[in-house]
Amino acid sequence: MSADPSSASLSGLLDTFRPSDRTLIRAVMQTSEGEQIVYSAVRAFVDGWEGAETLDDYSIFRIGAWLHRNATARLRAALLGWSAVQDTPAWTALFSGLAGDSELVAVRPQVAVSGAGASEQQLLLALRRTHEDDEPIGADLVR
Repeated sequence: MSADPSSASLSGLLDTFRPSDRTLIRAVMQTSEGEQIVYSAVRAFVDGWEGAETLDDYSIFRIGAWLHRNATARLRAALLGWSAVQDTPAWTALFSGLAGDSELVAVRPQVAVSGAGASEQQLLLALRRTHEDDEPIGADLVR
């Protein structure tokens, strides 16, 4: 892997998800630019599963659970916001892992319904208002 990882190269690391891959992903997401790269990589990885003949939802859930424990609050919130409004098995698996043991899993259907048709930016702003005590979510995580 080059010293300047891309979202495509990180998406490939999510496929294997070895301890060394996790160490590199953890290092990359420590900067604002790195958060954006990891955000794009996770989206590309999960989107790639959408077209697959079979779905390895446990692996996707496991990556979400790891991100729940290791990602920055901003990155977790951005991925939770995006996955909450995606009504597909792969995104549901990621959301379940990202949410951990929180009450978010129970409210996901309401978020998805209220978020239907909303842009990702609108959803993240709504999450920011909902969690004003949390670390702010930057619009720079949204493409």
